[in-house]
Amino acid sequence: TVPSTDAEAKQKQGQALKNPLILGRLLSKDGDATVITLYLKPEQSDYQFNARVHEEIQEIIKPHADAGDFAEIFEVGAPFIEAEMFSYLWKDQRVLLPISCFILILFIGYSLGSYLAAIIPLSNAVVSTVWTAAMMHALDLPVNFLTYTIPALMIVIGSLEDIHLIAAFQEARKETGEGRQAMGLVGQRLGVILLCTSLPTVIGFGANAVSDLPIMISFGI
Repeated sequence: TVPSTDAEAKQKQGQALKNPLILGRLLSKDGDATVITLYLKPEQSDYQFNARVHEEIQEIIKPHADAGDFAEIFEVGAPFIEAEMFSYLWKDQRVLLPISCFILILFIGYSLGSYLAAIIPLSNAVVSTVWTAAMMHALDLPVNFLTYTIPALMIVIGSLEDIHLIAAFQEARKETGEGRQAMGLVGQRLGVILLCTSLPTVIGFGANAVSDLPIMISFGI
């Protein structure tokens, strides 16, 4: 039971200092520091469990930390680590994504001779990312260490087919001299090829959906 008075707390502390299973493990040898351990069993489908536990623990800790009730009070464990990792991941995304987009536009624009054409792969990646995020929300899929990489993957993987199409369209337009005919010619030349190159990617990601690991399932879907 939790002691309700200072005298009871001192009594519990004295008992703990005499217990070799507690001393040096859950309680410091001088009795000034201790550990509160929580054993929790989440449901396998509860993807927000760690985030919720971390938030609730911080709600308990913060008033004591602000009031100076303890010299130091902090949280460790899986919920805390996951929350901190996601915080750093989002910070990285805010820096890396704009840099990736700038490099993509610069490289594709220079290669194809048109910076306007470079907007097409980027627009495709943005639309695909928005639809993916909407689907994840609808299916209640979590943002984890793998799914957070989806925006960057969309830019890299999605731009490949776009570059092929734009380059083929530029060549076909030189041959036909007319945009509609060039589009039809590109479809005839690259339709089956792009299907054969995209299908293995879809199958490869989809194969993760039958994994036994929840983090891989959400990534595959």
